[in-house]
Amino acid sequence: MHAHSFLSSRRGWLKAVVGVSAGAAIDGFGLLPRGAHAQGTSTVYPIQPWLAAQGQSFGQIPPSANFADWFSRLAPLHNAPMPTPLVATFDYAGLENKAFNNAFGTTIDTTNSKAMVQPLTDGSGNVQVRVLLYTKNANTWVIQLTNLPGNGQLPPDFSTQLVTNKELFGFRPYPSSSVTPTGVCLGDCFLDITYITTANNLWVDLVTFLSSPGLQRAAFRAQATGPLTPYYSSLYGVPQGTQGRCTVSETGLLDIQTNPNSRIALDGFPAEVIDLHPLG
Repeated sequence: MHAHSFLSSRRGWLKAVVGVSAGAAIDGFGLLPRGAHAQGTSTVYPIQPWLAAQGQSFGQIPPSANFADWFSRLAPLHNAPMPTPLVATFDYAGLENKAFNNAFGTTIDTTNSKAMVQPLTDGSGNVQVRVLLYTKNANTWVIQLTNLPGNGQLPPDFSTQLVTNKELFGFRPYPSSSVTPTGVCLGDCFLDITYITTANNLWVDLVTFLSSPGLQRAAFRAQATGPLTPYYSSLYGVPQGTQGRCTVSETGLLDIQTNPNSRIALDGFPAEVIDLHPLG
C-alpha cells in the first residue's frame, strides 16, 4: 500500500481520528522489511485481549468509540462505470453495542476468533500478529459519499459527511446515549488482519495504530439484512419498509510489490465491494 500511489481510492478504509483524514493517517504505513519473515511456532491467543484494545479514541460519532469503516471503489478503473461510492459500517468490535448498553445483542464468536503471533526472522525482536474476528449481530449502517474530488481521494469534508449524510440502510448512532435505536439492521462479519508490532505491544487499536508502521494485510467479509430507510425509498422508488441486504467484500494486500499497472498497484485493494439492494 505505502509502496504505491497514495492518490488512489482506498486510503480511508479506516475511520479517521477526529480532525485527521483517514487518507493522511494511513500514509505512514510501512511494509515488512525486505528479507524478514514470520517463522517458527505460532502462539495462539484468545481474542479478548485484542478486543479490549479497540476503541481508544473518541469523537467521530458519539457516543461510541472510533473504529473502521469500509468504502466501495473511489478511483476510476480504466473506462469502467463509476457507481456512487458507499460507506458501510459494521460494529465488528462491539463498540456501538457497548455504547448503547447491549441494545443490538452483538456477540463475538470466541471459539473461532483468535490472534496468532509469530516472531520475525530479521533479528528485530518484532512479531507478526494475525487477528481472526467473527462477529454476530453487528449494528450496520450505510451512507453515500458526495462531493468527491475526482482523483480517487476522499472528499475533504469526509468527517462531516460521515456524521450528516442520510442513511440508506440501518441505524447510525446519535450524539446521545439516551436515543433508542430505530430502523436497526444487524449483520455477521469476519475481519482478518495481519500486522507487525513489537513483542511487548501485541494488542493494538486498529485506529490509533494508523500512526505506526506495520499493517500488512486486511480482509473483511460481512452481510446484514434489515429495512431500507425512507431516504433510500425516496431515491430509488421502492416502498417504505422494504427489506434490504448489504454485502461487503474487501481485500487489502498492503505489503505486495507488484506491476505498477496492476489492479493491486492502483490502491492495494483488488477487492472493494459494497452491495446494497432490496430483497424480493
